[in-house]
Amino acid sequence: MKGIVKKVFRRINIVLSTVWSRIKWRNMLSFNGLFRKRRDTQIIINESSRIRLGKDITFQRNVSLSSCGGGILCVGNDVHFNRNCIVVCRHSIDIGNDVLFGPGVTIYDHDHIFSEDGVFPGFKLGSVVIEDGCWIGANVTILRDTHIGRNSVIGAGTVVKGTIPACSLAMGQREMSISPICK
Repeated sequence: MKGIVKKVFRRINIVLSTVWSRIKWRNMLSFNGLFRKRRDTQIIINESSRIRLGKDITFQRNVSLSSCGGGILCVGNDVHFNRNCIVVCRHSIDIGNDVLFGPGVTIYDHDHIFSEDGVFPGFKLGSVVIEDGCWIGANVTILRDTHIGRNSVIGAGTVVKGTIPACSLAMGQREMSISPICK
């Protein structure tokens, strides 16, 4: 009996969370079905921006999705965000279906504007596309103007910018240097 009551309350909580999310974000956040997120999942949407979420998205601890400055962030179905993932969209980020993100993944579709005279207000905008079936390893950073083809794997700790063909394994250079500190 206790288990049934617990399931009923969990379902009621999900329905209330869905209704609250639709009221709070009006047309800035759209999602299919019921909306489930952890309390520590942070969703930030500025006035002219949009986030579109598919079905069955999982959020582990401390995930942050942010769309600002007119950006459009689209996330497909069956996407899993592991702990401490950060996605910041100022122009366009499109994540396909069945994508897995390891812990600590960061995605940015923009850079600060800078030169030898310093950093200036504003951003260089680009886009990020991650096609269906990709696995993005732990602590990967994905930068603007990146397109990752379907069913690709990005190795842990890699910084990605540019085009990764479909069905590829991409890894950054990992050279360890060991030097004695005592004689």
